[in-house]
Amino acid sequence: ATGRVLSTDGTPIEGALVATTGSGAFGLMDPRTARTDAGGRFTLPSVQPLVQPLIFVAMAPGHGRVLYRVEAAGPVDLGDIRLPHARTLSGRVLGPGGEPVPRVRVDLRGSNDDKDRLLAAPPERDIGIWWGNVESRLADDLGRFRFHDLAPGTYEVAVRPEEGPAVIREVAVAGDTDVELRLEYEHELTVRVVDGQGLPVPGARLHVLYGRERLWKTADEQGIAIVALPSPATRIGLLAGIDWDGFLPSPPIDLSPDAREVTLTARRAVIVAGRVVDKAGNPVPEVPIAWVCAGEQLGISVSAGDGSFRAKVPLGGAADLIVLTETLAGELRGVVGGSEGVTLVVRPR
Repeated sequence: ATGRVLSTDGTPIEGALVATTGSGAFGLMDPRTARTDAGGRFTLPSVQPLVQPLIFVAMAPGHGRVLYRVEAAGPVDLGDIRLPHARTLSGRVLGPGGEPVPRVRVDLRGSNDDKDRLLAAPPERDIGIWWGNVESRLADDLGRFRFHDLAPGTYEVAVRPEEGPAVIREVAVAGDTDVELRLEYEHELTVRVVDGQGLPVPGARLHVLYGRERLWKTADEQGIAIVALPSPATRIGLLAGIDWDGFLPSPPIDLSPDAREVTLTARRAVIVAGRVVDKAGNPVPEVPIAWVCAGEQLGISVSAGDGSFRAKVPLGGAADLIVLTETLAGELRGVVGGSEGVTLVVRPR
C-alpha cells in the first residue's frame, strides 16, 4: 500500500505511523508498519488479508488518528490521508454516590466517522474492526482518565471493574469532550440453580449476556446468584468445564427485558476417562474430542501429552465420543458414565 499523510492544510507530515495487519503463520496477525518520509509518503509491504476489508491506521502526535477500510486483493493506493487536528476525550469514573473510583480500566473503541469513504459500500459486518481502534487506560487515584489524539467521530467508552459488569456510553467527539461515567446498575436479576430433583447447586458458574457485553457469576451456597446490570440481561446459561465434574453445561436461554427471576436446571454428569492412541498403541496428544448425546454436543475435551482425556456423560446415560480434526478420524459409541480405561483409536483420514 502506498499514499501520503498530510495535515488539514495540506502540509506533509514526516514520521507519521501507518499500519495494517494481515494473516500470518497459524492464523496469527501479521502487522506491518511504515513511517512517512519528508514528503509524507509511505510504502507498506503487501499482506495476506486477515479479514476483508483491510484496515489501515494512520497517526501522528498532535493529530487525530484515522482508520480506513479498503477492499483489497493486491496493491492499494490510499492517496492523500489528511489527519485532522487532535481531539481529547476526558472523564471521571464515579461510584453510585458520586465518589471517585480509582485505578479502574477504561476502554475506548471507535474511530473517525468517514472510515468507509474508500469502500464502494459499507461491509455487512464489522469483522475485525476492533483492530486499530481500541485503546485502554487506567483511571488515576481520583477516577480521572484521558484519551489523546482522536479524530472527530463516534466512540464507545467502557468502564470495566475487576468485579461487576461494564458500564458503557456512546460519545460523539466533535471537539475536546468530557464525560462522566457512574457505576450504577439499575437492573437486578435473581438466578436460582437447581439439579433435576430441585435441590440447590452451590458454586454453579453462570454466563450472562447483556447488550454486547458478558459477565460471569458464581452461585452461592444456596445456588443463588444476584446479578446487577446496567441494562437488562438478554441471555443466560450454565458453564460446566471438565473441572466441574458433577454437571454438564446447559444451553443458554433467552430472557425477556422485564425478567427479574429465573431458575436454571443443572444436569448431573459422570466422568469418563481414557486415552487416545494410534493403531500401534502410541499415545496421540492434543486431539479434540466431542461428547455427543442424542445429537447434542455436550462439550469438548483435548487429549494430554500422554494421550489421556476425560469427558462427561449424563448421569444414568451414555454418550458418543467423536474426534474433531480434519486429519484424524475416530469415535466410540454409547460410552457409559463412570467408564475407566477407555481407548479411543484414531487413524488418518
